[in-house]
Amino acid sequence: MRRPHRFLATSLTLCTALAIAGTAHAAMTITPNAPPTAAEIAAVRRALPGDFRDAERMSHHPLTFTVGHVDLNGDGRPDLIVHYTDQGWCGSHGCIAYALLAHPGGYSTHAITLVYFVGTMTVLNAIHHGMHDLRFDNATYVFHWTGTAYRGPAG
Repeated sequence: MRRPHRFLATSLTLCTALAIAGTAHAAMTITPNAPPTAAEIAAVRRALPGDFRDAERMSHHPLTFTVGHVDLNGDGRPDLIVHYTDQGWCGSHGCIAYALLAHPGGYSTHAITLVYFVGTMTVLNAIHHGMHDLRFDNATYVFHWTGTAYRGPAG
């Protein structure tokens, strides 16, 4: 005897599983190596004015950096990843980076400190306190958002 309710339940379970799998996103790796636009330079100057003053004072040239874009907080707006290329902000593990969250009028004036890294930043699927977890270069360490800062395994 056929049991139509089993077929219906199995079909519903399969459709639900496919729908959930269809909404999952793969981790995204970016390389923030693009030259900044004039608007991005202005946004970074507003968020990190002390770094620009220090670069002029120490190196006698403007602070240099590259950018990338990725949505860190899931609001659908690509946030600005700022990766310094100026040797005054680099060390043995690469150069310091910051994130400026996007909002309808541009970018936040509050810079989120990331870490020193060489080239790639991976935005993971896991989310803590509304922000995606991050991993840098080929490291295994995962950095979680605490609500105020990104912290790694030692932080």
